[in-house]
Amino acid sequence: MKLPARLIAALLTALVVAVTTACGGPDQSSDQCRAPGTVKIGSGATGGLYFALAGRLTELLHDACISATTITGSAAGFFRDGADVVITQTDQAYAAVSGTGGQGFQPGERFDYATLAVGWDNAGMIVTRQNTPIGKVGDLTPEDVIGVSTQAAADAGAEIFRMHGVNPRMTVIEDYEQTITALRQGQITAILRPVAHPLADFVRTHRDTPLRAVAFDADVLRAELAQAFPDYSLTTVRAGTYEFLTTDYPTWSRKTVVVARKDLNPDVAAEIVRTLYERAGELAAAVPYAKDFTLDTVEAALPSVRVPFHAGAVRYFAEHGVDVPAA
Repeated sequence: MKLPARLIAALLTALVVAVTTACGGPDQSSDQCRAPGTVKIGSGATGGLYFALAGRLTELLHDACISATTITGSAAGFFRDGADVVITQTDQAYAAVSGTGGQGFQPGERFDYATLAVGWDNAGMIVTRQNTPIGKVGDLTPEDVIGVSTQAAADAGAEIFRMHGVNPRMTVIEDYEQTITALRQGQITAILRPVAHPLADFVRTHRDTPLRAVAFDADVLRAELAQAFPDYSLTTVRAGTYEFLTTDYPTWSRKTVVVARKDLNPDVAAEIVRTLYERAGELAAAVPYAKDFTLDTVEAALPSVRVPFHAGAVRYFAEHGVDVPAA
């Protein structure tokens, strides 16, 4: 049976459209499909920084024909469920792969993941009401109460306070508004948050409840932090980051890291790394801190990144003159 010419033309047109669409749309050339694949990205709670980062990343990965979807939940849950990519922090990533327990994992739980990328600092800061006499960590007493958002933060905070020779009580209050209410009413003395700065909640709170930063002892941190917390690094929150911060604030931090299953296709992994570092400006439109996805950040952070790098990431960084440990 001979098909009409117009039907043949229509079928050929449909075939061309289908092939073009499979690689991201009519505005994309075939060489943009560098690493076609499908990945699930574990991103944290809806509305959080990692959720926003993952959302923008999935859009950009489409340009390379990687079909990415964002899933929400807890970081430990992402590892247990086998998410292809997880956005987390250095200490939690190490707990996931080492089997040491903690950070939501049981001792002996071990997952085969490797580092793809290193991003911004999540720096510890203690704030209290401006009218309190507490100016430094050494001023805290056993009667003082520090509000934190997670048990992991309470455990880390207790150890850092021990380094300073003080022993305030720790209480977990997950909701920030409840935490601020407790501070205003004198139920807690101060708030400890390891976060990306500036934190909008601190900026907003300072407008009606003037805050002051409680200073860590930089000498104590330099002497003891690395031994107690190998996944942490020293950092400084700069004066002017907040209206109430008039001098530089030496502190400790955990880096945001992106990790992936070791068996993720190296080409797909390399493309994710390329997108994070070469399109950081576009990612920063969704999460301003994403501007810290730079090669300099990776090199500086290597001592505190204990999860070795994925083969695809090793290849990408080698092409750009950065030597990272391979998984």
